[in-house]
Formats: sequence, C-alpha cells, structure tokens
Amino acid sequence: MKHLKRTIFGLSFTLFSLNLSAQQPTIGDSLITTTAISEFISESNSLSASSNFTSGISHNYSRTSLQRHSLLNPLLPVIKGFFLSNTKNGALEEFNLSMQHDESKKKFFFDNRRNRYSSLWTFASLNYLYADVAGLMDKNLLNQYQNGVVDGLKITPQFLTFAAAFLQVPIANVFLPQIIKNEKTLRWVQIVSGAFMTLVQSATLFIGKPTPYYVLFSALEIGATAYITFDAIKWKPKKKEILID
Repeated sequence: MKHLKRTIFGLSFTLFSLNLSAQQPTIGDSLITTTAISEFISESNSLSASSNFTSGISHNYSRTSLQRHSLLNPLLPVIKGFFLSNTKNGALEEFNLSMQHDESKKKFFFDNRRNRYSSLWTFASLNYLYADVAGLMDKNLLNQYQNGVVDGLKITPQFLTFAAAFLQVPIANVFLPQIIKNEKTLRWVQIVSGAFMTLVQSATLFIGKPTPYYVLFSALEIGATAYITFDAIKWKPKKKEILID
C-alpha cells in the first residue's frame, strides 16, 4: 500500500508540473488542474487491482484534462476575476461582521445599565444566600441556630419574617431593571435599593464577631451594591423628545 501511494503521488506531481509548464499559471488553471488531479487519484485507486493500471491513469487524466480545458479555457479570466474579488470581499466582510459582533456583545453589557444591574443583583443575591448556607456548615453557628440564639440575637418567627422581606430587595432587583420602563424611576429604585443593602450589610459586620468567610461574602456583597448605588447616582437618563404637531 505504501508503494502504491508513493506511485500515485509521484504521477500526480509529474502531471501537475507538466500542466503548469504547458500553460501560463493562473488561479483558474490551478483550480482546474487540482480538481483533475483529485479525480485522477480517486479513480486510480479503483483501478489499482487492474493490470492496465498505468494505461488507465494516463487515458483517464488526459481525457479529463482535455475536456475541462477545452470547455473552460474561454472562461478562465472570468473565473479568475470572480475568485479574487469574492475572496477579498468575503474575507473583509467576514472580518467586519466578527468585529461588529464582538463590539455588540460588549455594548450589550457595558452600555446597557439594565443588563448590568440585573447581573450585579444576581451576583449579590447568590452571595447572600450562600453566606447563610455556609453558616449552617459551621458547627459553632449551627449549635447557636439550634438553640435559637446567634451571637446574642434571638431567632424568632418575627425575625425570620423580617429577614425574608430584607432579601426580597436584592432578589426583586434581578428582574426590576428589565420591567421598569421609565429610566428615571429605575434610577431611583437602584439608588435606594443599593444604598439600603449597602448600609444594612455593613452594619451586620459589627454584630458579634464575624467569621472570616462571612467577612468575605460581605465584602463582595457591599462592593456590588455600592457600585450599583454610585453608578445610578451618576446616571443621567435621556429625556424623551416631545413631538409637537
């Protein structure tokens, strides 16, 4: 099989060289020659078991080459021009489209405050929730939860109700930026919500002795809500144009 492949490759290379030396090298010619060689290799594989392998290859290639060149020679300049123009324009267009797609993806997040606020409130909410889950994994805090008193704070149904209402602020703000159509209203919702959550979470750090993981969670939560607050303060919503007939 190796000898057969080497023979086929040698013959194809020789035929390709002869074809180039017989005619001027153009892109259209190269394409046609390459196509003919591909057909020659595929058909020669089917003829490898025959005793007339060499004669079959020569006859098949010469017939295919003559037919293609006789039919397409008048069209070679047209094919060449079409190939070059479409290659350049197509590559340039594809590059421009990819650049525009990347820019649109950046603008989708950075230039769209609604998406940015929703993402940051989702991030903060997950940190609030997992901070409580991590506290249940701490045996010292777990014992206090079971006794109903955590760092001197009684865990009563009223306290849990207040905690549930407190967490509705970040959770609701995950979707509020997408449904509040008025930008001025949305701006004030973000300022009030962000400032409230930042102050409350900062105050919890002074209750008892916070654990290292709670400090870490709190730093991430405070950073996210503080960013939302200051960004909303700097935000100047565009005024709607009033059309007068």
